[in-house]
Amino acid sequence: GLATLKELRRPGPYEKLDELGEQFRAGLSKLLVETGVQGCVTGVGSMFQVFFGVERITDYRSQIAANRQAFVGFWTGMFRQGIFMSSRAKNYLSLAHRPADADQFLGAARRVLREGL
Repeated sequence: GLATLKELRRPGPYEKLDELGEQFRAGLSKLLVETGVQGCVTGVGSMFQVFFGVERITDYRSQIAANRQAFVGFWTGMFRQGIFMSSRAKNYLSLAHRPADADQFLGAARRVLREGL
């Protein structure tokens, strides 16, 4: 824990996490449009979450209206591509992640979305 706090006190880690999170969120949002899959991506900073079957999440009701089975299909497809995501849907990035990891993730997501959920 102390080593983590030391790293977080250095200049730039939060900005790096924000940029990386935005790379994941923007890339995944673009892929949803590109593949014609209805969904949306939410998150802030180093967190992202994808919902299927809804255009926007604004509250609890819109969240439970999302297609959970489609997410399970996405999650399973990503696992088959070698990408482990949280089965609870929220995903958190760390300082160990790099822009190349985002590229790998988005490449796998493109394949999964094109194959269908």
